[in-house]
Amino acid sequence: MYSLQITKELILNYLKEADDLISRGDFVQACEKYYKAAEDFIKYLSKANIRRWDSRALFKESKKFPCVRDLWRSAWKLHVDCFHNYLMDENEIMILISDVRKIRDLIR
Repeated sequence: MYSLQITKELILNYLKEADDLISRGDFVQACEKYYKAAEDFIKYLSKANIRRWDSRALFKESKKFPCVRDLWRSAWKLHVDCFHNYLMDENEIMILISDVRKIRDLIR
């Protein structure tokens, strides 16, 4: 079981931190914060008793929530192509970030 209690406030805090990083021009770290917000949003929505949340479990759970599918794919792309591989330019990042930011509307 996931040990950290995931709350709306925690998820919204990740988004705020990511927005702050973007405003300072730190796109790589911001992408990871947006990814973490999306990851925890899936965990927050899920009622599954998953011992270890790996990428397979996250993708499986994201498919259960139509409103989450696209933002999860965007977050995953930010995680892999920006944070890990540095393959994205600023314009691509901003498009994907706009998807992930939709969490704010969905979580209220």
